[in-house]
Amino acid sequence: MKKISILLILSVLVGISSATAQTIADGQRYTRNEEFEKAEQVYKDLITKKPKIGDNYYWAGLNYLAKGDSLNAVKMFNDGLGIAPTNPYNLIGKGHMELRKFNTQGAEVFFAQASAAKKKLRPVLNKEIARVYLLVEFGSSEQLKAYASRAIDYLKISNNDFEAKILLGDAMVIQNPTNSSDAIQQYIVAGYDAPSDPRPILRQAKVYARASAYSLSIAKLDEALALDVNFAPAYRQKAEVFSLMKERDSAVYFYEEYLRRNDNITARKFYVQTLYLGGDFDRSIAEGNKLLAVKSIPNIYGVIAYAIAEKDKAKRRLIDSALNYYFYNYEQLYIKPQGRELQSSEKFIKAILMYRSGLASGNDTTKQMMAASSYTILSMVLSDTGKTGVKSYQRIQDMYFNGKSYEQAYGILELKRKKLAGVLNSRDLYFEGRCLAATGRNAEALKIYQELITNDTSYLTGYYLIATTWAGLDPNDSTGNVTSSFERWMSKLDSTQRVKFVNDRENAYRNMAFFAQKRKDYEKASYYYGKVIEIFPEDEATIAVKKRIDDYMLKVKAKANKPKPAATSAAAGATTGSAPSGTSSSAPASTGNATPATTNPGGGK
Repeated sequence: MKKISILLILSVLVGISSATAQTIADGQRYTRNEEFEKAEQVYKDLITKKPKIGDNYYWAGLNYLAKGDSLNAVKMFNDGLGIAPTNPYNLIGKGHMELRKFNTQGAEVFFAQASAAKKKLRPVLNKEIARVYLLVEFGSSEQLKAYASRAIDYLKISNNDFEAKILLGDAMVIQNPTNSSDAIQQYIVAGYDAPSDPRPILRQAKVYARASAYSLSIAKLDEALALDVNFAPAYRQKAEVFSLMKERDSAVYFYEEYLRRNDNITARKFYVQTLYLGGDFDRSIAEGNKLLAVKSIPNIYGVIAYAIAEKDKAKRRLIDSALNYYFYNYEQLYIKPQGRELQSSEKFIKAILMYRSGLASGNDTTKQMMAASSYTILSMVLSDTGKTGVKSYQRIQDMYFNGKSYEQAYGILELKRKKLAGVLNSRDLYFEGRCLAATGRNAEALKIYQELITNDTSYLTGYYLIATTWAGLDPNDSTGNVTSSFERWMSKLDSTQRVKFVNDRENAYRNMAFFAQKRKDYEKASYYYGKVIEIFPEDEATIAVKKRIDDYMLKVKAKANKPKPAATSAAAGATTGSAPSGTSSSAPASTGNATPATTNPGGGK
């Protein structure tokens, strides 16, 4: 479930000693405005001046989390505990890191220690515990909903200030992502406590964007900017909404407005991510590489790898670099230091890059190896049918089919069938049959095509494929099933479809003529060749074949109708050894092997 960790942290941070309030407040203001490098410097200076104040490490850690640097966040929490082992804030920070590993029991131990450390601060600490539950971004929907539920429990016994009210709205969004009306109301209530603060309005805008209510989201962002025209996060969020709307020029414009107010490395990182999310993959790759030239940012390697995976076309060198450089560095520098395995979504992208790398190699052996390896990963990911959207199956089945990896495409379709309780739509049945036929499993393909026309009697391609599949099963049409199937298909074509499928009709007639000729049914053969000539009147070769057949049939009929000669004449003929004139003829040879159609009526119908 996608969550906005930045917005969770950019709230008013309270509960600090008056002696350090102004300095901490400066850091908090920078964090709130997404000027993370400036905030980082404030906290470094503060820790240098007062290294034994444990609270400072916690706020510094939250700033690192907001900019996506979990490694330095962990270091800050650990350093803080090293200086002040019972500091409640750093205990909460450590608890958050346990939550990221889904060690809820271990996290609660730290939270209990934090609460026991300073009983008077429990309401404020409960708010912080709720916050760190909501800061966990990766996990299943069930896991994140469970965390949101725990956050709500803690918020019920928090100080219920402006910030706590915003956090409660965040938890509501996670608990019920399809109906966030309660969350919207909660953000409105929070806004009453700080009418000049744009952040509750930004939260509302985010909810509307999640629901694809983009015009409402834009209106709310304009409302927020009316309160503070220089509040940089509003411009970033507006750029993201325009990206979702696929209005790339507007997205770039508002992101440039964001960068005018907030041009730092972290802002540039968000820019690269926004370009990717908006589908501007080429620009995301280019801007990402510019950023990496300045500083190695672990998750930017991942963004670039993802962007390359999403491109419809990419050169071999780019595909290879996506797998062996960008995704490799993403794993080594971003995933492993977190002490976790690849999530399903990450495995999904890696497998796509593996297969595309095999395709780009131009080597059949490499392609087959990568097809098998990628399928092993993808089949595990897609086997979790409850957590995988239908579009993911569609994307992978198309990838394998277009790459002519038919066994793998068929396997994905069967996983999709499982997800859909055994029922595939007409398009999927069409491709499943094609995969089976392409791998020589014609009998199974025939069953799939029968299922197809049973489910959709108007699906013309299904009838056509039944005929061509029968041709593969019975090359001489000894059963007559090929011819009858072609005739059934053509009987369903209207005048427009007969024109649309003219090439397929020609192929069908040629096949039926060939089979009739093999059966020595020359009248039918002549008829079907005549149909070919109706379609292509200038086909001299077919005209010549039909003429030979017709001439032969005339000779056969003439012979059959000619009166038998007298017995004496026959005897004389036998004596002389000569045959009666006009009685010898030979059947015209067939024109070669049948050519089962390889084309299919366009458009799936």
